[in-house]
Amino acid sequence: MTTQPGPGPRPLSVVADVDTGIDDALALTWLAARHRAGRLRLTVTASAGNTTAALAARNSREVLRVCGLGDLPVTCGAAAPREVPLVTTPETHGPEGLGHWIPAVGADAPTVADAPDSPDEAVRAWRDAAPDHIIVAGPATTLAHAVDHAPDVLRSARVTLMTGAFLYPGNTTPTAEWNAWVDPHALAHVVEHWPEGAPLPTVCPLNVTERVLLRPEWLARITAAVRAGGPGSGA
Repeated sequence: MTTQPGPGPRPLSVVADVDTGIDDALALTWLAARHRAGRLRLTVTASAGNTTAALAARNSREVLRVCGLGDLPVTCGAAAPREVPLVTTPETHGPEGLGHWIPAVGADAPTVADAPDSPDEAVRAWRDAAPDHIIVAGPATTLAHAVDHAPDVLRSARVTLMTGAFLYPGNTTPTAEWNAWVDPHALAHVVEHWPEGAPLPTVCPLNVTERVLLRPEWLARITAAVRAGGPGSGA
């Protein structure tokens, strides 16, 4: 009598909430590789920050397309911070967020003019994903909306925010980190009104992220893997 092997563990459901400029493009590339390898199930939402929400969504779609995930949906979320005007960073991330790369705009890609302010749609995508882990790589705008309108999602997921600088120089002002500075009211709202019973979020500040190195030889290996068959082939 032979025994059939049982099913493997369920891939983690991971939400990436991004404001895709050149930094989040790298994060999406890594997550796409894990998705293609069956290590996780990726859901992507985009909000305003490094660039507009519309361009962040389009940029995210472009990165996923290059990574072989052109059919993975991206939900366009909050178009502006909660209380202050949006400030973007073309001097760092280029005029449309991906440095000098200007993607060809597909028929389904939003434009700056027609992208609605859609935090409800982004949070709905979070709920539909039933996430195990939510990674907020941009401002906390969508997360603050989830605190008010979807606390149940946060009670069943781990949340990590890339934000802040603690006893460390800022990258926007002498003391402020960009994601925190763009929408400080959202971040304050998250901290002050975190849902009861939800696991406390993890904050990954500049004094952690600026220790991460991407060495030329590592980049060469990643590039070779992509050329050989996409990031899921061995990256």
